Amino acid sequence: MLKNINPESNTRISGVFLFGLHLKSVQQNRKKVKKRSLKSVDNVSCSTLIKKAKIVTKWTLNNFTNISKLYYSPKDQSILEEIQFSIKDYRFKVKIRDENTTVKKQKNKAIVMAIDKGQISQDAYRDLAAIESELPREWTISDQ
Repeated sequence: MLKNINPESNTRISGVFLFGLHLKSVQQNRKKVKKRSLKSVDNVSCSTLIKKAKIVTKWTLNNFTNISKLYYSPKDQSILEEIQFSIKDYRFKVKIRDENTTVKKQKNKAIVMAIDKGQISQDAYRDLAAIESELPREWTISDQ
């Protein structure tokens, strides 16, 4: 398995042989080169966690699109709306498709009416929104 570098000359390369020299340092460095090891979730920054979650979501969306073409008719518009997963103690919920703005406004109005009717304080609602991820945050409600 010798390759000619230049067809007009006799210079050949094979494995760790370069210009007729057997370079042990090249061979040792090739053995040392390994795949990079992945860091634990505890040892990375928050922005890295978000970036990796977006990458996982993109791969999952691509796979879903390809697989759904095999099992569903193109007329049946299959849509992946959100992905939810956890790694160790970190939970990720990525919404892929934005919710309809009119529906979102109606939900927020209903929440405001329920808060006013039940006389729930702002601090109590903040605590509830922190516990339940489905509830919109206090600042989104107060903007309306």
